[in-house]
This record gives sequence, C-alpha cells and structure tokens, in this order.
Amino acid sequence: MKKINCHWFETRFGDFLAGQLPPSEVEMAQVHLAICTECTEKVHLWKGLIDAMPTMALPPLPPLQERQLLLDNTPVSSTNQARKSPQRLRPFIALAAILVAAAALFLAHQYLRPAPQAPARDVQISTTQQTDTAPAPVHTDAAGRRFIPVTSDSRLWLAQDAHATLLRLTDTEATLEVTQGLALAEISGLPKGFRFVVSTPTDVIEAHGTVFSVAVDAQGTQVMVQEGRVTVRAQQGDWAQPLSAMEAVDTPSRTHRSVNASAIGDVMHAIFADALPQALITRLQPVLHAPKDNADNAKDAPPPAAQTPSQAQNSRCDQRLLEAETHRHNKDYPAASAALRRVLNRCPGTREASVAELSLADLHLGPLGQPAKALAHYNAFLRQNANSPLSTEAHMGKVRALSALGRSQAVIDAVDHFLPSDPKGQAVPEMLRRKGDALKKLDRCQEATDVFAQIIQRYPDSAQAAYARTAMSACAAER
Repeated sequence: MKKINCHWFETRFGDFLAGQLPPSEVEMAQVHLAICTECTEKVHLWKGLIDAMPTMALPPLPPLQERQLLLDNTPVSSTNQARKSPQRLRPFIALAAILVAAAALFLAHQYLRPAPQAPARDVQISTTQQTDTAPAPVHTDAAGRRFIPVTSDSRLWLAQDAHATLLRLTDTEATLEVTQGLALAEISGLPKGFRFVVSTPTDVIEAHGTVFSVAVDAQGTQVMVQEGRVTVRAQQGDWAQPLSAMEAVDTPSRTHRSVNASAIGDVMHAIFADALPQALITRLQPVLHAPKDNADNAKDAPPPAAQTPSQAQNSRCDQRLLEAETHRHNKDYPAASAALRRVLNRCPGTREASVAELSLADLHLGPLGQPAKALAHYNAFLRQNANSPLSTEAHMGKVRALSALGRSQAVIDAVDHFLPSDPKGQAVPEMLRRKGDALKKLDRCQEATDVFAQIIQRYPDSAQAAYARTAMSACAAER
C-alpha cells in the first residue's frame, strides 16, 4: 500500500473532515491516523469543534447543466401546480467557516504552518509490488459503474470486461495499465506538472485535463479523444501521435482518423449503459447532443435544416452557460458572474435564465461575499420558479443570505414560510437551527430553546443537534 506522510494528510485535512475524500484516499488516511498520534489528535479536536458548532459554510456549487436538467420539464411560471422538490442539498461541512477567533488562533499555531520545502516522501507502486500484493481496488458506484479513482476529480472508468490496474500514484504522476477491454479516462483539476499515463501492451498514452477512451484487444490498441489532447507513443521505438478532440488512432497499424458523435456515443454506452455520470454529461454536452451520423451514407444525406430563431437562441444561451461553468471551474468568479448576467439579459424567460439567476445568487453569497445581491437573486428566482425542483435550494440560500446580513426577524419569517412546504426535507435541520440562532439574537431565549429542543428530538444524531445542546446550555446560563 502507498505510504502516506503528514504533509500528504494535511493537504487533505479539510476534505477528510468534510467526508469528501474519494474512498481510496479515505482508506489511506485511516491507515496514517492509526500510526500518527499528532494527526489523530488534530482530527479529534476539529471534529469536536464541528460537532459543537455546525458550519455556516455553503455547499459546493453544483454544475449548471445539472440544474438545467432538473428544470427541463418544469414550466418557468410561478403558477405551476405545487410539487415536492427533490432535495439536492449537498454535504457542506467545511473547515474555514468555523474559524471563530479562538479556534483561528489555535489553527494558526498548530496547523497553518509552512509546508515543508522537501517533496512528500512516497513509495511508488511498481509492477512487481502489484503482483506480490493485492491489485489496486476497482470501485463500483451506486449505479454499478466500475472505476479506479486517481484524484477526487480524475478516474478511469471501466467496461465490465475491462482489466486495469493502478501501477503508480505519487504527488506528481499516476500510471494505470489497461490490458484488456474498454476504459474511459476522465481527467480534471490535476496539479500543474502532474502526469496522467495509461499504459497498454503496445502503447503509452499521456494526457493533461481531458477525456479519452482506450480499447485493448488481441489486434492492438485504439485511442479515441472526446475532449482535450493526448499523445500516444509506442512502448518500443520512437513512434508518437498527438491527438486532439474528435480524433482517434489504431495501433499497431497507426491509422489516424477523425471520429464522430455516433462513435463517442457507442463508447459511452459500452461503459455506462446509458447512465452517464453527471460530471461527464456536463463536460461532454456539446458532443453528446450532436446529431448521430454514419460516414458510409453521409454523402447521400440531405443537407441539415437551418435552425429556427428559437433553436438558435437556445443554443447561444446554452453556450453562455457552458462559458460560465468554465469560468467557475477555474475559480474566476467575476468572469463567471459576468457570463451569467449575459444569460439573464439575453435569454429572458428561458430555463437557462432560471439556472443563471440561482447560480448568480450562489456566487454572490459564497465566493463574491455579497449577501445583499445574493438575496435579490434568490428572491427573483423564487418569484418565477416557486414550485420548481430547485426552489428548496433557493429558500435555503435566501435564509443563509438573511443570516449573513444579520436580519434575524426576516430569517424567522423565511423559515416559517418554508417549513410547511417541506416539513421532513433535508433542509429542515439547518433551517430550524438558523431560526433558533435568530431568536437567540433577539433575546427570545425561551423560544430559541424550544426550537433547539425540537432539533434534538427530531434529529438526535446530527451535528445540528450537537450544536442545539450547546446553544440551549448558553441560553440557560443567560437566564
């Protein structure tokens, strides 16, 4: 198993507490904690703080196209028949938002010390080690899809008949071997200079930030690029072939060719059986929505019909959403905000405009730190989409914005307005906790205590309940 040191663990400390590490890294972190008392003590300290004071941090921003899909069958009008909204609130335990003054001083002394200058020590997993021990595990997600995790945003997806192994994983390189069957590499957010390599019996494929497939059989290797660029090199000799999006190469014949959306769709079907992961739907949306064609009869096909004005507008609106998603992924939040405002201004009354409204609210509340502007966008979304599947997110965001603005009575009113519409939803514990906090700030301690007691009774094992117990004790001490 890969050896993990304290520096490796510290770089993943927040994600570990938040429960956001991939399964393979959770196992490695637990092995490290079993032998490192210093890191174990740090985890116990911060878990205690989190349990006693649930974070005010926001959930991660969801992909814009994921919201778009939820709105596809929902009229934009607020006069729709009410429906229950699926709860999509994500886990939002995060370290930074609970840094109250005393904890911040402790963290500055104990945790935010300069990272060591020397690179983290690492044991590379060689082919020999892999055959002497159990192979790197192949995971299966809830939809039954097989994959090998590399980082939280990069993985190798496997068809059912594929054989693949993680040969090497360090801070600077991941090398995977595919010896049979079809695999799809999904790479995103790698550190600068990080090498992602897929090895086959005949070739070596290297890529940075892309999506490509590798098929291996008795005849050789086929590489097909859906997004980005890769370089295919022979295992022996100096032959190399660069590939861009919508290109492929077959070896050992070294046949270089273009591919179409139909071929990419076939790869996706073979691996995912039509159940694509949402992240790939978002990244490959332009390709997956392209019309399927056939190279053999393309010359006989009639010319494509011109787009109607409505279709052209929808295409432009969707492209602007994709532009905003790219800026947001790169953490260029001002550019993302500008792109979303363009969607609002140029695509009024569309699903894309509704997605932009809610996403602008999230940007202003979170990364841009402007809760007043966030509140205006949440209210605008709710006026037009009161019964949409995203309304729960908007109500929760509105309450958070009001809390950030210190408008305690408005928080109470907003929570009381929301709770009857979804009395058992996932948002309820946080809604009740924020109402209790608002009552306490208004010196209505008895009412706050009643709300906190309700949290403890209904959600006894939650972090919100742990906080409620502490808050009730504080109320009792003040009386």
